[in-house]
Amino acid sequence: MLDHEEQAGFNAIMRAAYDLGSGLKLSAFGSYSYNSLDVAGFNSHLCMRATDKSYAERHARKRCSVMSPLTFNRYFGRHRLEALVLGEATKRIS
Repeated sequence: MLDHEEQAGFNAIMRAAYDLGSGLKLSAFGSYSYNSLDVAGFNSHLCMRATDKSYAERHARKRCSVMSPLTFNRYFGRHRLEALVLGEATKRIS
């Protein structure tokens, strides 16, 4: 039997950008997320009262990720060249 369940979450997102000149720009995005689930209750078996027990559990997940796009945008007369290189890394902490 479940008596109590509580969820909580937190997210943070950061961004930084730098112009390297000549149409080249570097950006970095970072995020951190934390989610937790608290569960508490009492298990009851009607036939076997000796096995009755209460329980409490916490499940937490933490994740960090970084994404870095590098963009190039330049005109050559009537022509335009656009390029994007993207790198992403994610780590699950727990």
